[in-house]
Amino acid sequence: MGPDGAAAVEIGAGPAAGSRGMLLRLRRRAGAHLRRAVREPGWIPLFLVGRLVAVRHLHRRWLGLARPLRPTAGRGPARTAFPALVPGEAAATLVRDGIITGLRLPEDRVAAIRTFALQTPCFGDGKPDQPIHDVTAPEFCRPAQPYVIGDYLHQVGSSPEIRSLAADPALRNLAASYLSVNTPNLRRVRLWWSFVSTHQPEIRRNGFAQMFHFDLDDWRALKVFFYINETGLGAGPHQFIRGSHRNRPLRWQVSLFKGQAEAAVHAAYSPADILTLTGPAGFGFAEDPFGLHRGTLVTTQPRLMLEIEYGVTRPRHSPYGAPDVGVR
Repeated sequence: MGPDGAAAVEIGAGPAAGSRGMLLRLRRRAGAHLRRAVREPGWIPLFLVGRLVAVRHLHRRWLGLARPLRPTAGRGPARTAFPALVPGEAAATLVRDGIITGLRLPEDRVAAIRTFALQTPCFGDGKPDQPIHDVTAPEFCRPAQPYVIGDYLHQVGSSPEIRSLAADPALRNLAASYLSVNTPNLRRVRLWWSFVSTHQPEIRRNGFAQMFHFDLDDWRALKVFFYINETGLGAGPHQFIRGSHRNRPLRWQVSLFKGQAEAAVHAAYSPADILTLTGPAGFGFAEDPFGLHRGTLVTTQPRLMLEIEYGVTRPRHSPYGAPDVGVR
């Protein structure tokens, strides 16, 4: 693990939702899947076979042959916020583990993004008709508040610091190296709070990515995350299962469900590979979102997280600010 934060194993999380919760999520998302299939027919094969590890491996090999990568990794541009990042070396670690840590966002960037977050309304549970104008109000630090998250949605494009990070040369070179493309596409830029929600039913919390799952938004993708406030065990730290992007039980790959119960995950993987990422404000990491991951339950203080996602295809629409942030 990187020097800026610890990765520990958290075994004592609450019991995960079973098949009833999975069926509820599938029913809730069926309409969204149908609308996306109509809007983006190319997403249909991804949904059907993109969950198979072997198919994704073949796609990576084909992409590398069809679009030979120009050697840019290792040339650290002076204007990057991450001069110590060597994209080629980091990409090799990502291929093996599915995750790298040790990224550190400069303090002035952290402060600017935090200020933006405090001065800009977010939206309760990502609903545009439920704005939250003051996330520092006492109720949002208590279990009784009504929301699991507060999302800034498309407003992230109005932050120059966030736009600059999405276009950072070192991050884009890292994405290019890992995705085997010369020009990665910016798929998502997202900033959101995770609130204390110990009182919320587990099925509802799982609907906000608090269940081990993988993402299926593109054939190849890379997500970069930064904690904008200090994130300890009580602030809902991110968890990732090392190696799960290339090592997964076949029965999970042929399932229509992306989520997996916690007991099944602990039975399938070594405790040493179930990483819990804690760290100070500015701590960052990058991961392949096809690997199993989740946000854990927030019990003591809200967590503010920034996410930047790159992929191999350009999205037609995103509710989270890309490509609206003006970066291609």
